[in-house]
Order: sequence, then C-alpha cells, then structure tokens
Amino acid sequence: MSKQSLSLQNDWNQIKEAFRTHFNDKNIEIDEKVINYSGTGEHLEIHRDGTVSGGMPLHESQMRNVEEIKILDSEIKIKSETTEYTFKR
Repeated sequence: MSKQSLSLQNDWNQIKEAFRTHFNDKNIEIDEKVINYSGTGEHLEIHRDGTVSGGMPLHESQMRNVEEIKILDSEIKIKSETTEYTFKR
C-alpha cells in the first residue's frame, strides 16, 4: 500500500495500481477518468478532475478539488484544501 500521499493530478497511474491492490481487484472499475469501488452497502468513486463521492450505510460524502490520496492497509484518506475524508474498510 502507498503510505505516502499521492497527487490526484500527478500520480493517477500510481493511484489506480494502489486502488487495485487495496481492493484485490474485486468490485472495481477503473479507466482514465474514474476509479470506482462498489461493495455491499459501500462505495467510493474518485474522478481524476478532483471530484470524490463515498459512502457506507450510515454516511455519504461528496468532495471537490481533491488534491491528495493516501491508501493504507485498511483505509483510504482523501484530502482537499478544506476537507478530509477517510474511507475505512
């Protein structure tokens, strides 16, 4: 997993690979503009343009202007200039 922060604009290919590894290539769709994970009751969608949406049964989050993503063993931390969101597994 990537312990360092990755730039959404500069490290897109690295983010895609880390995402594949994090979710073991299950329930994911990845292309040049969007990374999408959808599991039972949870989802995370990261757009290369900096738009992110994520949710679990008890919460939803929408973010814009995302700058950094950090993928850890059991969570993905997403940071914009004004907001942070952690998607835990």
